[in-house]
Parts: sequence; structure tokens; C-alpha cells
Amino acid sequence: MMVKQNQIDNISGAAFIIEAGGSIDYLSLENNQFNDVGGVIPGADNFAAIFLQASVRADITNNVLDSIVRLNNKATIRAGIAVTSSGDVRITGNRLFSVTPASYTGLGAGIIISSNVGRFDVKNNEVSRVSDRDDNSTEKLSTALWLPLIVLGMIKSANNVERNTSKPSSIRFDSFKSSAAVIEASSSFADSVPVVSINNKAYAVLPSNMVNLGATALSDNSLNVSGNSFDATSSSTVAVLIFVPAYCGFMDNKVQSTTPDELVLLAAEHVAANNNRLMTTRFDGALMKVQAIRYVIMGNLSVGSISVIENGTINPLPEPWKSLNVFI
Repeated sequence: MMVKQNQIDNISGAAFIIEAGGSIDYLSLENNQFNDVGGVIPGADNFAAIFLQASVRADITNNVLDSIVRLNNKATIRAGIAVTSSGDVRITGNRLFSVTPASYTGLGAGIIISSNVGRFDVKNNEVSRVSDRDDNSTEKLSTALWLPLIVLGMIKSANNVERNTSKPSSIRFDSFKSSAAVIEASSSFADSVPVVSINNKAYAVLPSNMVNLGATALSDNSLNVSGNSFDATSSSTVAVLIFVPAYCGFMDNKVQSTTPDELVLLAAEHVAANNNRLMTTRFDGALMKVQAIRYVIMGNLSVGSISVIENGTINPLPEPWKSLNVFI
């Protein structure tokens, strides 16, 4: 399916949605403009302007989303783009502005990927809660649990129970206890479409059928994030929260916020976090924390320190990696 060069304005529902029980083999959602989209998903407590589930392959590319998920209706979580239980998804070159109302104080995000399987690319996107229409706007943003990017793959909870039945993971999210509420709420997207392993392939379980997401989706739950601009102005939590069991590449991103706490939390068996710019107007601790069995962390420009989590203990970034970053 190809959905290209459309303009959608002033609706209460989502701009594009795969409804409950639906799936898609391939989607190209490209060069569309979505303005004033409420994001109501029928039968769900979550809002999203774009919502995909049980997608074997999908490209969400070069779309503009402005003033989205801003209705006053109650919602568990609001997202500009939400993807769950899918195989291979690329989210590239999109611009998201004014995501959630200025008065909103709940949990919101620009992009959420909550999928126990699959490979994902998030590249060259611009994500902000701030409007792009009027730089002189006096609209005051309320402090909220708002993150430009949340990615949850298969992870272990504090009681060591895995969120699906496929490959076990050594990564545990309870190392980041401060983000537990965000993780639990965000995972509600994935809970709506369970994934099972059959004959070494991943299947999304729908009410009337199962969708074969492939063997690679099961064996390689990984993520590449590069070239993005993430603005977490007015957030009371981290800007980027990532948990995947295999590989996380986080490179060439600009992340900024006004929070005095950490900006970026990354957890995977292998992490490459390189050449990022981490900026905040207030600083009380490490701006990036990494939990990994093997990691490469270098070339970052940061106003604060970088920490690594090893055996449940948070430690300063050791040499030689510390000297390969610039702290400003």
C-alpha cells in the first residue's frame, strides 16, 4: 500500500491507522501533511496521529505532523507516531511539531515504538512539543512526562519476567527505576497485539489470524537512531528512552531539554553512542546513561557527564572512552 501526497486537517481521529484486528504486508506513507489531528484510536485509551500494528514492512517518510493529539479527551498516552508488534519499520525525514496540548501534564511522545520483535530505523526526524508556526508564541507549556522518542523492545521487568516468549534478554529496565512508569504505560501499545514464536519465526497474534513477521524480526530486535533533532522542552523526564535486546546505534543526534536530570537512557546488549550533541539549560547529573554488555561511546559533545551501568551499578564513563568525548 502506498499513501502519498495527501493533506489532512482538523479531524478528531488519527490521520493513518491500522485498526484493531488489521495488519499490512508493506506500507509506504510518504510526503503527507497532517495538521490539527486529534489522534483518537477507536476502542483504545491511547492517542496517535499515525498508528501501525502487525506490519511486516513499513516506511514512514518525509511527512509533516503539526498540532497533533491535542484534544482534551482523557488518554493513557499520546504519540505523534506509534508502532507496535511489527517486523521492519523505517521512520525517516519526518517533522513533528506541537505534539500534545500546551496544558497537557500526562505522558506523551513524538515517536513510540513498542514491539517485542523487529528491526527499526529512526533517522533524520525533527521532533518537538513546541510549535513551528510562530516563534514568538506566548503559549506556555505545562511540565509533562513528554519524550521525543521511546523505543521498547523485549525487556525484563523487576521481577525478571520477559514481555514475550522469544529470545531471552539480559537487559533489565529496573536499572532505570525513575522511568518505570513511562515504560509500563508505553508498553500498553504492544500489549494490544501479542507476539509469539513458532518454528523460529515471529507471529503477531490478531483476533482472527496470525501475521508472519519473519525469522529476522524474531532474531534481531534492534534499532538505529541517527541524524535526528529531539527537543524535550518542558519535559519532566528523559528525552530519549531506548530498551532493545540486541543492538542500539545512537549517532549524530541533537538532544536538548530543560530538565535537570538525564537526557538519554540507552539499554541493549551492544550500544554504539557516537557523535551526539547533548544540551540542557540545567544540569544535575549524567546526561547519558548506557547499559550494555559491549559499548562504543565517543565523539559526543555534552554539557554533562556520561555514565555506564554495569552489574546494576552506575559508574562514570571509563577510559579510554571518557577522553574520546568532549564535555562543555
